[in-house]
Amino acid sequence: MEQGANGGARVTAEAGREEVVIRLPNVFGWFERALPEEFRTHMRAARREQLLALRSLIDAAIERTERSDQEGRKRRRVEIEVD
Repeated sequence: MEQGANGGARVTAEAGREEVVIRLPNVFGWFERALPEEFRTHMRAARREQLLALRSLIDAAIERTERSDQEGRKRRRVEIEVD
């Protein structure tokens, strides 16, 4: 991490031909030192619950897709009127 003029962290960016690299200061060390363990535990649990909620949405979308695929494979008789 680069230091700014006042001694604080500085965000830097580099651009190459095929990639852009952005360097941000690592704030996780600060979280570990500044926040109580109980808070961090609750936040991890909340994040896990959010991920489980997303998983249920994804699972439901997969089930709908599989159902529509199976229904699409069934043969259907369609009557066509010919004049």
